[in-house]
Amino acid sequence: MNKGISLANGNWLFFLGYDDCLFNAKTIENILSNINNSNEKIMLVYGKVLYKDGKYFNSKLNWKNLIVNNIHHQGAIYNSILFSQFRYNILYKIYADYELSLIIFK
Repeated sequence: MNKGISLANGNWLFFLGYDDCLFNAKTIENILSNINNSNEKIMLVYGKVLYKDGKYFNSKLNWKNLIVNNIHHQGAIYNSILFSQFRYNILYKIYADYELSLIIFK
């Protein structure tokens, strides 16, 4: 993910693992259309994640979710500004994206 951040040159970053997939072919287009039509300074867009077993994880950025679970990177699009002074901590083999959520929430 850090290598991807370093190579990226756009305004938005989206991390999709090799075994993940988008909900449909228009997902990214729909999200970016809504971002571009907003008058707000948007730093993070996140939504539900659909697991292979058909269950949804409903992402919410709040204290309870940060303790129990958090925003899944597969369901989030990040403004590249968030990474101007941050990279994933490679010491956290599993929880690097959890740390990012804590930093963003802070």
